[in-house]
Amino acid sequence: MWFSLQPTLTAVNSSKHWTKYLDEMIEFSDDRNYFIIDQVERMMRERWRIIRCTTKYGWLVAYYQGSKISQERMKILINLANKIGQRNCEVAVARIRKLSYGIHPNQIPIVAEAILNEIYTILILKQRREFRWEMKRLIPKPPTVFTISNDIF
Repeated sequence: MWFSLQPTLTAVNSSKHWTKYLDEMIEFSDDRNYFIIDQVERMMRERWRIIRCTTKYGWLVAYYQGSKISQERMKILINLANKIGQRNCEVAVARIRKLSYGIHPNQIPIVAEAILNEIYTILILKQRREFRWEMKRLIPKPPTVFTISNDIF
């Protein structure tokens, strides 16, 4: 039986065009739930593209790996994105992009989760601090010598 390598080469060439097509046609959903997922998947595809182009057998690994985020991690990222809001998601994406430059593409969702957790923790601490400040302002205090009152005049 005779086998040809032509379909394999065609599959590899078509995968290049397919990933290029995916990079160009990525949809930015208006819903902030999927904004973070789209961005993380895009970063993973960029890293796989770099691996494919710069290593000897990177094209083979990139062809079989692709960008995959587990359903559990995807739910976690979506929940954290909901909690921190759209503006903070954009800040988080910039930080994820900066940190994900030198890491393996499969580690990008883990980095994204850590950064979103950090931003969420900062927001909670900031809200608590503001709440405490409001509570201090609302606590009734007895009048002091320096309290100006209409009763004096």
